[in-house]
Amino acid sequence: MPNFYVVSGRLIEVHRFINVPLHWFEQYPARERRELWIATQEGPEVKFVVHSRQMPARCGHHVEALLLRGELVGLLNTTTGAQVNYARADPPLVWRRFDTALLLAVVLTASVSILLGGVMLPVVMGFTALAGLPSALFARLASNVRARLEVDRALEQVLGIGGARPILRRVK
Repeated sequence: MPNFYVVSGRLIEVHRFINVPLHWFEQYPARERRELWIATQEGPEVKFVVHSRQMPARCGHHVEALLLRGELVGLLNTTTGAQVNYARADPPLVWRRFDTALLLAVVLTASVSILLGGVMLPVVMGFTALAGLPSALFARLASNVRARLEVDRALEQVLGIGGARPILRRVK
């Protein structure tokens, strides 16, 4: 299991932006990006950026931010008890634009090779494309599923450490 880190503090600022890919190969499933500023109990303020449509907290709420390799992967709002697993909410795409470009390059190279009289190169490239691309897609999908499950387990542990969810009572 990977090492997760938890940052506890009060959410002091949230900014919402609309994503615009900077390069042709960048794709985000969520068209929104959020910048969170959390004031920790030790004093320093920490900034996190997450590409997601979901935000379970507002300014002033106490939150537990779950980090993996410096990136925000989960957020637990201890004020309301709401939580979000960003790996599950807006997972990275399995099929990417780069895959399309790679597939087109293989087809183009094989076509040119056939026109020039070569037979062996198109056969090898075709086999590589047919075997390699699905393997890469399956590896990405398996990685996404594994990340979701690990973040879910880590959020459960943080919830157990931080205490139970708030109790809602009926008021007459």
